[in-house]
Amino acid sequence: MPHIIKTQNSPYSAEKMFELVANFQAYPDFLPFCTAAHGEPVAPNEVHGTLSIHKGPFTKSFTTHNTMYPDETPKKIAIALVNGPFSQLTGEWRFVDTASGSEVTLDLQYQMATGFFNQALSGVFDWIAKSMVDAFCQEAHRRHAQEKTD
Repeated sequence: MPHIIKTQNSPYSAEKMFELVANFQAYPDFLPFCTAAHGEPVAPNEVHGTLSIHKGPFTKSFTTHNTMYPDETPKKIAIALVNGPFSQLTGEWRFVDTASGSEVTLDLQYQMATGFFNQALSGVFDWIAKSMVDAFCQEAHRRHAQEKTD
């Protein structure tokens, strides 16, 4: 099963990075491959998030059950598949405060469902998952850079 771990340092706090990742509805504003996003609360600190992704000839939607842990150290968002082109998808975002900001990690394990189209999508999903951490750090800079200079 493919396993992706991507970590990046950010000059912004773990709290700011957590809030950015937890805001599903904003994803199409800054993730170039995300064409639609919707978060549906299902319990306190639990959301079903549906993303529609488009890259090249591929367009797919998938839904994950996301459990938020905003008060834990490290802050994290646990991810589990509800439905989509995967037979398995689990993982988490982790946000750790550091002396210079935070360390942001996306840790995912996934298996595409059988079928030619879904197997071809595997490489696209790998690229998307790896680029997400960079995109969130860039969006945090766009949103919060002015605060750092004030």
